[in-house]
Amino acid sequence: MNSNTLKINNFTLSSSTEVPSIMNGIELLVENKVLIHVVSYIHNTVLVQSLVREINKVVPDAKVILLKHDDKKKTSVVVFTIDIEDEEHISDEVLKELYIDHSNKKLNIQEYRIELFKRYFTDHLTNLPNLYQLRKDFENCDECGLILLKIDNFQTINNFYGFVVGDYVLEYVGKYLKEILAPYQVYRLSGAEYAIATDGKLGFYHLKSYLSELYEKIKNIKIAYQET
Repeated sequence: MNSNTLKINNFTLSSSTEVPSIMNGIELLVENKVLIHVVSYIHNTVLVQSLVREINKVVPDAKVILLKHDDKKKTSVVVFTIDIEDEEHISDEVLKELYIDHSNKKLNIQEYRIELFKRYFTDHLTNLPNLYQLRKDFENCDECGLILLKIDNFQTINNFYGFVVGDYVLEYVGKYLKEILAPYQVYRLSGAEYAIATDGKLGFYHLKSYLSELYEKIKNIKIAYQET
């Protein structure tokens, strides 16, 4: 797609060995301001980490955003190059150009804005709502309860196995909590800390009973990284 100022190029890769060739292609595109979307099933793979590292090295001024899709085998890279002076608002400019280009379709600018800027209220590793979303939700809920969870000794996992495995643990735990705690909303705050929002303030004995049940569900969670 091309407009007066915006150019979009797409790349797809399935192995970290393809990163050098993809970077050669991206380097040839760098003429103006650059916004890059890296879209993958999970973000903590060797492929994605290598790709982001190389992008930061080859195109240090590019704005990189990590997004997710349902394809477990392929990672997509979308490179937006746009001729603007205001680099700080490149996402807004890309959004505007996309809207203009798609003005004949049913999608409206609000849908684009939700899709493009929902990352500000989403933790990109776990795809859970983040601390900003928690604050926003609690501003409109006087009777909500809050439960905090934290992975014990997570720094030891990070130090011993490395950040790739550490990120995998955080992502796995986030998905697991979301599944078993429905319909309660689960948030990832920072590091190895998660939060659960409950409907209404639980009384002491009700809360004690609920926390005991929750502990039984999560105390023996087992995580296998790439079948190792």
